[in-house]
Amino acid sequence: MKMMRCHKYISPALAAALFYLVCAGCTSQNLEKTYATLEENIDKYITTNFSDSSLYTIHRNAGSNRITVNPSDSSGFEMPSDTLMAGGNVVFDYAMYIFGNSFPPTNMIAATTQELADQGGLWGDSTVFQPVSVNLSDRHLLEGLRNGLLGVYAGEECYIIFSPEYGFGNDEVNAIPKMSSLMYHIWIHSIENR
Repeated sequence: MKMMRCHKYISPALAAALFYLVCAGCTSQNLEKTYATLEENIDKYITTNFSDSSLYTIHRNAGSNRITVNPSDSSGFEMPSDTLMAGGNVVFDYAMYIFGNSFPPTNMIAATTQELADQGGLWGDSTVFQPVSVNLSDRHLLEGLRNGLLGVYAGEECYIIFSPEYGFGNDEVNAIPKMSSLMYHIWIHSIENR
């Protein structure tokens, strides 16, 4: 009986494809670990700075953290029943920060009022200041901001914090470095549900 020899040959293209898949898997795992670490940092920040339930109410939704600043006369305050729902419109002013460990935040990169921009040293003569009006179904809205805005009410002041997984991810966008968690300080003017 004659035995046949089996030659194992892997083409260079197949080897390259396997190498790519292994590296992509490692990169994906590293990215997930980085996101998890950044979200742990956000949780610690919230615990450290917003633990007084008489001053703040914490809402978590799909990777976003909204910290509502309770009204100063909050005894007996009940959250309004008219809150922003998916597909609704919202008008608000904001200051946007690259998330850090300081409170109040210090790394302002955008603002919608001159007063806020002055605090962050952001504006020049051509700056136009006006509230932002968005619809939550707008596909260009950052997922973290959309998830954080769900449930806001007219007159609410809040902070929305989320990791880059729900922001710009591993991309550098204008003044925002890649893998940056973001923090918005928001003042809601009005909401309209459809």
